[in-house]
Parts: sequence; structure tokens; C-alpha cells
Amino acid sequence: MGGYGRKELFPGSDIDLMILTGRVLRKNTLDSIQQFLAFLWDIGLEVGHSVRTVRDTVVEARADITVVTNIMEARFLLGDYNLFETMQKNCGPNKVWASRAFFLAKCEEQQQRYSRFENTANRLEPNIKDGPGGLRDIQNIFWVAKRHFNVSALRELVDHDYLTADEYEELNQGLNYLGSLRMALHLLTGRQEDRLLFDYQRELATRFGFTGEGNDP
Repeated sequence: MGGYGRKELFPGSDIDLMILTGRVLRKNTLDSIQQFLAFLWDIGLEVGHSVRTVRDTVVEARADITVVTNIMEARFLLGDYNLFETMQKNCGPNKVWASRAFFLAKCEEQQQRYSRFENTANRLEPNIKDGPGGLRDIQNIFWVAKRHFNVSALRELVDHDYLTADEYEELNQGLNYLGSLRMALHLLTGRQEDRLLFDYQRELATRFGFTGEGNDP
């Protein structure tokens, strides 16, 4: 699920796993799942997890735009692929969150997120993931288009006349730059840190080549 599902993990990112089942699980199976998750934590992975039936997943998806967004990015790892396909089909736009409803909900979600940052990208210590103009905004474009056009990559939006070739290149460059910056920020701090605080700006500026007289941040 999430960034792990779309193969975009950063050094400090957690791993989102959903264990999908066709029926309510017995206690011994749940105990085995707990042992598996404990093992992942023991080897140093930070794991967010859920254990759901297909029915549970549909109920959660109907109630929460974040859940259905994560399901859109779900990647099959192991097990019963037919069960995975059933979950994806039952949570698709023909079943829950049609294209227009999804778009309006993501717009509202974005405005709520912007309000946490005073509705401006011009901050001295910006959040490069969730702040206005950050990674989440580019991901939002893709999620809305994916729900509407059923595409699997941002570049496919050019074929659907949703983006021009120049717009795609600009978005892709922004995505790569912000991704590189977030990667460096995680490596510098040794944790999931998405705020470009003053404490990190000079070191990161040096790493990205913004040095020299008159160019220091």
C-alpha cells in the first residue's frame, strides 16, 4: 500500500502492508500474523499494517478517501491474486468513489492540508512533502487522473490530453527534484523528516551545489 505499493520508498519511510483475507481469521492465524509483524519490526523495518477481509476493505474505502487512495496504489506481493483482484474491482470507481466524487474529495483534502501551512508555499522552513507545492500535490494530480482515466503512470496523461508534453516534463522534473531533496533530508537526519528546517538548509545546499559567494542560503 501507499509509497511501498507504488515503489517509491524513501530512507525514513514506513512500509504499509495490508493482509487481505477472504474470511474472518482464527486466533492461531492472527497470532502468526502478529509474529510476522514483530519479526519485521525486529529487523528494523517500520511497518504500518492492516488485516482486512474484502468486505472490510470496501466498507473502509467507502468511508475514507485516504483508504481508497491507498487501495489504488496497492501492489500484489504474495498469496491469492484472485482475492487481490476482487478487492481492487470492488473498490473501483464503478463501485465506490466515482471519478467526480473522488476529485471533489481530494480537493477538499488538499485545502485542509494547505490550511496547516497557512495556505502558502513561501515558507522559510517548508514541508517538502505535504506543504503547498510539495510532493503530495504532484501525487494528487496523478491520483485524480488515475481514478478518471485508469492510467498507471504520470506520462500516460499526455496521451489522454490531460497534460501537454511540456507540462508533463515540468511536473516530472519537479517530482524528481523534490524526491531527491527528500531523500537527502532523510539521509541527513537519519529519520523521516520532511521539513526543510534552518538546521539542515546549509548542509543540503552544499550537497546540491548551491555554494559560493552570494549563493549561500
